[in-house]
Amino acid sequence: MKKIIIGLLLGFILCAGAWFITSINYSRELIDYKTAFITIKNESDFKVKKVTLKHGYGELFISNVDVNKTAYMGFHNTGENSYTLTVELENDSILQSKGMYFEYGLRTTETITNSEIIQENNW
Repeated sequence: MKKIIIGLLLGFILCAGAWFITSINYSRELIDYKTAFITIKNESDFKVKKVTLKHGYGELFISNVDVNKTAYMGFHNTGENSYTLTVELENDSILQSKGMYFEYGLRTTETITNSEIIQENNW
């Protein structure tokens, strides 16, 4: 009987420890599969004044993204869609991404440099 109780207690401690370690490294927040999720990374030498994301159902705006900072954009996507990204830098230069077609489950990263926008997506 003692061995069973010790085994159960040891198993509980190991499971609690594993849960604690994984909860430190991974977010448990669920993002709906129908939400298009775009990460904007500013790796240019200038502050981003404004980011405009135009998609088939509307527009989203973000302003004042500092150098080496990250911003996030998300919107509900009901099916096939596409978007373009327009970025205005602090030095008054304007960058535009190539259009991107997507469906449900978009997870992409747009990296802003001094001269272009680099797309990395989950497809």
